[in-house]
Amino acid sequence: MASIGLSDAFDNPKAKFNLYRVNLGMGQGARDIAAAGDRFLILSGPDGDTVGPAGVRLWKPGSDVKSCREILKAGPVDRKPEALTVLETTDNQYKVLIMSDGVRNGAPAIYVVPC
Repeated sequence: MASIGLSDAFDNPKAKFNLYRVNLGMGQGARDIAAAGDRFLILSGPDGDTVGPAGVRLWKPGSDVKSCREILKAGPVDRKPEALTVLETTDNQYKVLIMSDGVRNGAPAIYVVPC
């Protein structure tokens, strides 16, 4: 992951990114990222254009990634979760909408992710 200050992004061509190494697991990459207060929910899935296990992880810059909830595969075997949107946040959970690639209309699914 990388971050840069807003004014640096637009006004400072010499600004440097802050880089963060986030371990999502062997063969896993970030499919989408959604802000959740001072943290981020990361939709992880297989590297490249392949199907396989997907998960939602909670990450706060400067801390380790904590697994929130694994998303079980559902529907056709070629489903690939690709998009994550936070619908609602409470003190102990996030309600998220996940859309997938490779299935009709994105197969929208709502998950409650405890954290």
